[in-house]
Amino acid sequence: MSDVLAPEQQFTLTDISWDGYETILNLLGDRPVRVTYNRGILQLMILSYAHERYKKLLARLLETLTEELDIPIEAGGSTTLKRQALERGLEPDECFYIQNQARIRGKQVIDLNQDPPPDLVIEIDIAIPDDS
Repeated sequence: MSDVLAPEQQFTLTDISWDGYETILNLLGDRPVRVTYNRGILQLMILSYAHERYKKLLARLLETLTEELDIPIEAGGSTTLKRQALERGLEPDECFYIQNQARIRGKQVIDLNQDPPPDLVIEIDIAIPDDS
């Protein structure tokens, strides 16, 4: 089996408070680790080359399609999206504003308490088939 197709490394922590989630996000900074939080359950995933390659391929396909069709979009990348009131936070592989692009264009910070969520989110899940 090729190392290029190796699945991401994931692990899950339970009973993590919102403050604990925020602390972990701050400690990780810009490291290539995807963090998802859902009501006390924190999942961390180290990204593989294959994951990043397919993510970029799909994003480029969407960007090319919308450009050719003259549809304005605003790319949000893998921005951390979180709502404390819902006790949820995630980092999509890529996200885009299409219908709501005019509402967030030019903003430096997205606040989901006031701003709409992305119209389209891309999530890549690589599963290696069992050879048996």
